[in-house]
Amino acid sequence: MPPIKICHLIKPSTQNPLLFDSIKFSDRAKFDYTIITLDAPGRLQEQADELNAHSLSLNKPSRKQLPQTIFSLIRIFRKERFDIVQVHGFEASAAGLPAAILAGVRNRVYSGHHSHEIPLHKNPKLTAVDSFLAARLSTHVIAPSKNMRDIFVETQRVPERKLRVIPHGLDLEQWSAASQRSGAIRRELGIDDGKVVFGAVGRLYWVKGFDTLIRAFAALAPAHPDVVLWIIGEGSERAALENLIRSVGLSDRIYMLGNRADIADVMADLDVLVHPSLAESFGLIFIEAMALGKPVIGTAVGIAPELIVNGENGFVVDAGDESALSAALSKMLDIRATWTKMGESARNSAKRYSVEVTQRECDEFYASLV
Repeated sequence: MPPIKICHLIKPSTQNPLLFDSIKFSDRAKFDYTIITLDAPGRLQEQADELNAHSLSLNKPSRKQLPQTIFSLIRIFRKERFDIVQVHGFEASAAGLPAAILAGVRNRVYSGHHSHEIPLHKNPKLTAVDSFLAARLSTHVIAPSKNMRDIFVETQRVPERKLRVIPHGLDLEQWSAASQRSGAIRRELGIDDGKVVFGAVGRLYWVKGFDTLIRAFAALAPAHPDVVLWIIGEGSERAALENLIRSVGLSDRIYMLGNRADIADVMADLDVLVHPSLAESFGLIFIEAMALGKPVIGTAVGIAPELIVNGENGFVVDAGDESALSAALSKMLDIRATWTKMGESARNSAKRYSVEVTQRECDEFYASLV
């Protein structure tokens, strides 16, 4: 039997660890992969070369080029005769699903990477378009978490028969091996060993809820002078967050570290990861922190309700609830003697999301379609 031909369609050509690991750990004897990007060629094409996977760039990044993009994809899909076209993100879905239908592709898989944010925008037109793509133009929808599945059903009106929950996976061995410099970042920043470090990682964007975290931290900071907060990431909200930090008088205790190439080392030097996001489709940061043996505090989004057991490996609170988040931070400080035990529990929890496990489930799903 010839390999099943799968096309991954995505807009950005930037490095994509999730897609890279998905193909790397797939059964390559059974599946033949092609990656197509809407943007100009970039690091993703280099990653495809490393995997001996096919790749190409349409170099049509603008939404104004949507008709041209659709016609280009129709030609490619008809020529390559893919068994499965899987789309990732809004632009790829808007171009790839109509093209796949017109090219006669029978299996059109919509991936839940962005739809978790749709309800937050409260934009009826945006909701209607995204719902149409997922519910009407796809034949199957992959939700990486039960929370994302529920959003698809309740907000996007996706029929449950179309949905399959397949979580993302992490190369746990590679991730753990990347963090062998424990203590280096504290020394770089002049943080005493006796200090407690809470840390948050993500794009500085309002959906990530960093303003809620700053206010929650400010509420407990006076009673806990030995605690600092690191915020790692860049984005459009940086100036606003820096102003907020100044307004609560904590410029000497809240560190804005920007983007870091050594993110595994940074996270290894945290005591507790805090993820205050208002929405997530999955939340890979939870798995990354837990794989490093870190207790976590997260909002009830993405994988968090399935992963976090209160008092065992962390705490979970309602998204956007500043008081509840502050209380969870305080409670975590009260039980700091148990952090080592919590970290071991966290490591065990992360193993369920090893990419070897999750990709085996994904391969079985692909095979069931053809």
